[in-house]
Amino acid sequence: YLMFGQLGAYLLISDLQTKADEIDATNRALLGDLAEHARGGERLRDAIQHVLGKGSGGLVPGLPGLTVNVQLGKENYTSDEGGPARAVPEVLPQWSRRGFSGIVRDSSGLRFRSVRVTRLPQGELALSLSAPLTDEVFSHLRHQVGPAELRPTTELARTTGGEPNVFLTYGNRRLYLGGVVASAKVPLPPPVNRLDLELRGYSKFDVYDWSEGEEAKNIPVFIYFTSRPSILVSQLFSPLGEIRSLPQVLLVAVGIVLLVMEILALVAGVILTRTVTKAVAGLYEGTQRVQAGDLTYRIKTASKDQLGVLGESFNNMTESIARLIEEVREKQKLEGEVEIAREVQAQLFPQQVPQVGSLELAGLCRPARRVSGDYYDYFRIGEHRLGLAIGDISGKGISAALLMATIQSAFRSYVSTGGAEAVDTSRLAERLNRQLFESTSPEKYATFCCAIFDSSSGTLTYTNAGHLPPFHCRDGRIEKLEAGGTVVGLFPNISYQQGVVQLQRGSLLVAFSDGITECENAYGEDFGEDRLAELVTTHRAKFPEALIAVIMRQLDEWTAGAEQDDDMTLLVAKLH
Repeated sequence: YLMFGQLGAYLLISDLQTKADEIDATNRALLGDLAEHARGGERLRDAIQHVLGKGSGGLVPGLPGLTVNVQLGKENYTSDEGGPARAVPEVLPQWSRRGFSGIVRDSSGLRFRSVRVTRLPQGELALSLSAPLTDEVFSHLRHQVGPAELRPTTELARTTGGEPNVFLTYGNRRLYLGGVVASAKVPLPPPVNRLDLELRGYSKFDVYDWSEGEEAKNIPVFIYFTSRPSILVSQLFSPLGEIRSLPQVLLVAVGIVLLVMEILALVAGVILTRTVTKAVAGLYEGTQRVQAGDLTYRIKTASKDQLGVLGESFNNMTESIARLIEEVREKQKLEGEVEIAREVQAQLFPQQVPQVGSLELAGLCRPARRVSGDYYDYFRIGEHRLGLAIGDISGKGISAALLMATIQSAFRSYVSTGGAEAVDTSRLAERLNRQLFESTSPEKYATFCCAIFDSSSGTLTYTNAGHLPPFHCRDGRIEKLEAGGTVVGLFPNISYQQGVVQLQRGSLLVAFSDGITECENAYGEDFGEDRLAELVTTHRAKFPEALIAVIMRQLDEWTAGAEQDDDMTLLVAKLH
């Protein structure tokens, strides 16, 4: 019925447009004849009489009241209903002179209009044809769908009549529904069957406001009609002539087939629905059991269709969840053990700064992970000596942390039980190398640098076993402490050298791991030893803790907060 409503409106509107096209076709033909007579030098009034012949009433059949207006220069003539051409001026809107065909609304109501213009030597020849859209015209359209009426809109609200003011917004205008301007007095036949119900339809189409202006203004017009499906079906198939009943029979047959298919679909839908609801009920029960914590529950799947596959997927999911929960528990247990290792390792770093002479100390280790593979240490040896050490263990994580603890305990043990050898850093490095080589796997090794400071003489003896050379800054100059040998734990019998440095007042010792110099910025550029040496030289007057803070702040700015790949360790000593 919705389709029939739109069909009826389409038939009526297309018939009205056909009438407008008929007037436009007549206009084009008349304009060509008038132009030919005018070019021959004939007077405009005589040319109009020759072209129109006996009158304009028969120019367009079915359109009574046709009016012809001709304008050439200052001459303006009008002829209507077969009468003679009269000098009655008609003002054409400027926008219509570009060529126009359609339905317009003026002071008298709705009219069919056609304006065509051509240029002659005498000036511009404009021919305008118009006919009123009356009840008679509206009642004798090609398609008779039933009673109908046309109601245009207006920008003025009605204040009389007692009807409500129905309005609509059209662009930036507020338009009100007007009264009936044309109605089709077509009787509505009785229904042909019980389904041939009376239907009411409406639609909207645009006409033009016949007024002055540079641009045409659209005005909505509503068309209302009453019809029956039988009338519209007969109009739809009327071009078929005698066989127009055949499509109707085919439509009924298709309808019966569709009804049977609908019944079969209903039966299949009920069966499918019961299957789906049963599977959904099983899934719901499974989710409730899982929510209660029972991950051993499994859904019973009897079918091999997609619902059965869904049930198997649910069972696999619960099994995976149970396995994942167990893995999470193991991970939490491991993280707890790692946290304990981190706390234990934090206790291995020096907790207090020993006071030996006027030497000030400070150290920092920033792990890249939860535990660190870097190592630094300082502790008192007797009354006038101080042991210093820094190292970097190969690898990361727990294994590196354990090896770091081994090196720390071995270094302290050698120093405390070494007697006279405790002050010989090269012998300490050799003993540490042998122990690591014998007690660790071949791929494990460490870079290590140890030193003994004697406050009574101001001397610093050291051995650098493959570690980055520490900086000795004195009077603004940097000296690298490179005496020593290769890394510890990689080869069994290695000899190491011992270096001696005389510290003076203001001497600054800075030891660091490769995590300091190899940290990268956003462009992949290392911080480097040169920038570190420049920082140490610039801020050499600061206390050790303040110097470490300056270096770490510069490293944070260099990396822009990016996650570090290696442990960062600093050990700073300054003699006052």
